[in-house]
Amino acid sequence: MLEISQKKASALLSVIGKKFGIDAHYFAKNSLIVTIGHGISVLRGIVTGYLVTRLMPPVMYGEYQFVQSIIGTLGVFTMTGLPTSIARSIAKKEAVPLRYTMKIHTILSSLGAIALLGIIPFLSRWGREDLWPLFVIAAILYVPSIVGPYFFGGIIIGTGKFATSLRTSLDIGAALIVSVCAMLYFKPSSSVLLALMLGIPSIVYMIRLRTMMKDYPSKDHSWKLLRYGAQLSIVTIPVTLSWYVDKLMISALFGLNQLALFSVALMIPEQLKVWAKELFPVSFSRQAHGTDSIERRQKITRAVGIGTLFTGIGILAYMLISPWIIPILFPLYASSNIVILTNIAAATLITTPATLFPQYLEARGMVRELQWANWTAAAFFVGSLFLLVPTYGLIGALFARGIFRLIYVGYSGTAMWCKKIV
Repeated sequence: MLEISQKKASALLSVIGKKFGIDAHYFAKNSLIVTIGHGISVLRGIVTGYLVTRLMPPVMYGEYQFVQSIIGTLGVFTMTGLPTSIARSIAKKEAVPLRYTMKIHTILSSLGAIALLGIIPFLSRWGREDLWPLFVIAAILYVPSIVGPYFFGGIIIGTGKFATSLRTSLDIGAALIVSVCAMLYFKPSSSVLLALMLGIPSIVYMIRLRTMMKDYPSKDHSWKLLRYGAQLSIVTIPVTLSWYVDKLMISALFGLNQLALFSVALMIPEQLKVWAKELFPVSFSRQAHGTDSIERRQKITRAVGIGTLFTGIGILAYMLISPWIIPILFPLYASSNIVILTNIAAATLITTPATLFPQYLEARGMVRELQWANWTAAAFFVGSLFLLVPTYGLIGALFARGIFRLIYVGYSGTAMWCKKIV
């Protein structure tokens, strides 16, 4: 019976592939693997987040989120476009000098670690000199926490070896859940939590990379990969900052307790957003390979339309159940406030499927178009933050995120269709 079902599924995938001109077997297999892998990551995030927010005082959780926001903001030193550049080079069967690239990336990333140490003398001006241990821990773990995921992610996306990614998610998830539970049982600590959340994934990724790097022994010192990675990094600075600037603004205006509340409200919606986003790398190598055409752009547009419909249904379902699950998950926080905030956060996810547009720009090397999309959206985002947050607080910050995402995908989609096919 199972064999018959597999044959029927295979036949159906063949029909779908022929109709839409895609490798349906490839997408089905890898989408399933990525879905399972990220399902584990979501479960890990919800379990650890649930335990932390339930057993750790809000101000302590706010300290952790504050330092994480600064770490994320310093991402401008880390060449955020490097994973995409690595994936694109691998997918296009180009020479990939990973070891040389890793040396350069490690040197650049160390600037972020130095900046974290440089912040410590100024903590007294904010009245939070007691946070210096968190900044020391962050500085020590900053470089490995950046280098490992970047190179691992780039290789996985470029090669399509998502089964390896699944095994890695299992290892990281198990280690984090066990270690966080132990920390909360013996003594809740924002410093230990930060060390675990940065250190464990770094160790697992670097262990995996020791084996994977053997497939790329090239000693070529070509700057091509780094050059494209640098271009994408400059282009994507606004996206990097958009994840954290609002949190830093909230902590400055309203304090760490409100930052903790904002982070809790984002916890489930952002996990779901990343889930959808991580499905897209399955298609990246296919987008980078071959020639550009009207047909390929049409397929992406249809996929965005269908994805938006299903995303809207999912958001509505979440809004209906959130009043019941939020009080259970986060009893230390005012549920009435979190429900409103988390529903608004969920509504901003309606643009998630449309991130296929900027991904296509990345895969096809349309750097100028991607740059305009990012910086235009960033201008609206910063303007929205300054207009909305002082008056409307956390709700204003969520609306600013929604505006950023809408402008970003809207401009990217328009740029994709306006770009002349060469």
